[in-house]
Amino acid sequence: MSGNHVLILDQGGLYRDLLSSYLSSQGFEVSATNNQAQAIKAASDKPVDLVVIDLCRVGKVGMRCIKKLRALNPSAKLPVLVLTDSAEREVIVLAAKLMVKKYLLKSRVSAVQLCSTMKSMIAEGVEPQQAPSAAEAPQAPTQAAASAPEPAGAQTPQAADAELLNAANLKELKPIMRRSDVYELLDGCGELKGMSPAVSEVMSMTRRKNCSIEALSKAIKKDQGMALKLLKMANSSVYDRGSPVDSINKAVMRMGINAVRQAVTNMSVIDSFGDTVDHRINAPHFWEHSIATGLIAAEATRALQRDDEAIENAFTMGLLHDTGRMVYTQILPDQMARVLDAADHLGESLERVESRLLLVNHAEAMDRILHAWKFPKELVGPIAFHHLSAGNIRRMAPKIVEPCCVVALANGLAHALLVGHSGNHTIYPVQEYLTALKLGGGFIEHIEEVIPDQATDLKLAMLAHSPGGWTDYRSEIAKSINHGNPRPVFVGTKAETDPIRVFLDRLFPPPVSDEVKPNFMVVSIQNRREVEAISQLIEQTEQKMEVADLPMVVIAKTADTLPDPRLMQKRFFANLTTPFLIEHFVDAVNHMLPASNPAQAA
Repeated sequence: MSGNHVLILDQGGLYRDLLSSYLSSQGFEVSATNNQAQAIKAASDKPVDLVVIDLCRVGKVGMRCIKKLRALNPSAKLPVLVLTDSAEREVIVLAAKLMVKKYLLKSRVSAVQLCSTMKSMIAEGVEPQQAPSAAEAPQAPTQAAASAPEPAGAQTPQAADAELLNAANLKELKPIMRRSDVYELLDGCGELKGMSPAVSEVMSMTRRKNCSIEALSKAIKKDQGMALKLLKMANSSVYDRGSPVDSINKAVMRMGINAVRQAVTNMSVIDSFGDTVDHRINAPHFWEHSIATGLIAAEATRALQRDDEAIENAFTMGLLHDTGRMVYTQILPDQMARVLDAADHLGESLERVESRLLLVNHAEAMDRILHAWKFPKELVGPIAFHHLSAGNIRRMAPKIVEPCCVVALANGLAHALLVGHSGNHTIYPVQEYLTALKLGGGFIEHIEEVIPDQATDLKLAMLAHSPGGWTDYRSEIAKSINHGNPRPVFVGTKAETDPIRVFLDRLFPPPVSDEVKPNFMVVSIQNRREVEAISQLIEQTEQKMEVADLPMVVIAKTADTLPDPRLMQKRFFANLTTPFLIEHFVDAVNHMLPASNPAQAA
């Protein structure tokens, strides 16, 4: 079988590269491509013996590509293997139209099984069969595979055009709107929509200098939903000032009139954007992430020993930091769908794709939106700058470095804790913000301990009217890992504050005892200067746990930052660059660990 030419057409960069590396080690000649032009060129240079394609990622463009590949040599029988994430009928029917016989799910096949299947297909000269009708379309291998959840963040493209599907990187995409047109739409957002008469009355009253607590409480009670949410807010950690309050009067007294006005405004924002427009930005998950970010920002500000007003403002900034994305889904639904498609296909974070296609990302958009909504000026900057590095914050906003770093830190930690998501399934480094704020391991430990429960408690109050049932984001990701009992061990020089360690601890339950050995290692290298120390830690960790050459995921700023080469020679490893997509991490783990049933896992 040595030397057989295998063509891979898959826009999931990490999985494609891992598969290519493994097949090359097994004696195959591999051409790994991510678009039609690359695939046709590779097949023109040398005849192809087998095509491996992910229809979820390349869709109808892949269908046209297969037809062109077969046209290059009409007399040859070109076997096609579909290796994908989804067993949805749409994808199965597309496979049938391509006259595909083999259809495998990435989450249910190991590298060894895949290699064996490919060798058999080439050896047997699998012939294309007559395409069955839609009713007779080939089914997924097993019932379990058919019901397997898709990896987090992986979605079938819906509105992607040929340019998006064929782009190899972000630089190949052209803007789809002019910046001036985006600004014009944002400036037209105007007042928040959908306010009840009671909410409007409360907003009007709180702007008056002579507003009384009694009159304000009476107005709040006219809207039961608002009253219950406000009572819950008054008893949350944001306003933690003693024993719980049990009446609206006491809640207003505790919070103060200005804080009540801001809290009611926050509730109105959530109510205005409580519906899911695109399923990839799930509204309940979005606001769960936002609530967690607000709570973390409040805790960080409290840890810095700032006053109550600063703590309340921090919560609001965290709560609203990603709202620009929800605004985009409503005022630019088609354009935002293209942004999501491009992010899915290129494996990029949403804010980078927003900046490329719309020229204004969701954070920058909030500068315009919050002014239109007449929010206090001091809240605008930290929201607009929450994706900047600490260095850029110092240069661009030297007077508000602290609140900007607080919101950026809170966003990164909320992602690592897997408490909801904003449509952006990314783990970000946060060390530079911790350093700027002089916060350490004790703060991170506190956040890990209290935020998940606090966010759950508050979301049930603030999102009482959100449609649909709650799903657990963390569980969704865990189910996309094909091994029944993954047991990672983390290695890093700053484990206490590393968001990657936080992410691992949230995703994987701790072992039942210290005697349970890990089955893979996750290594975090924050800079090249750490390589020697990290290499020593790897050796010490494996010696202590009496294991050797564990499969490894290396996560660093650059792809060429790796531990000592002598430690890597005998082990399988994958490397990710920060910030990294959760989907890419899941792909790496699935490729390293064999699929197993939880009941059968060792």
